[in-house]
Amino acid sequence: MLGVELNGWNKTENQVTGRTGMLSAIAQWYPSMTNGFFAKGGMGLGRTTIDDKSGTTADKVESTGFGYQVGMGYDMSIAR
Repeated sequence: MLGVELNGWNKTENQVTGRTGMLSAIAQWYPSMTNGFFAKGGMGLGRTTIDDKSGTTADKVESTGFGYQVGMGYDMSIAR
């Protein structure tokens, strides 16, 4: 199965905000059609930003780059 994933995280504490996100193209493989186990991998573009407004001047750091992901899991049915 081929797909697209969007992952993100955001946190603000003491007037400092951190954000990170990634947009990835992924491939997910099920070795058996009767079992819910899968393995996946993908690659995409990630971005991280830290915005500090706690001082007299606002500071901001940003970074964008290539990223990858790998994983495995198990799909369980909750209804027929």
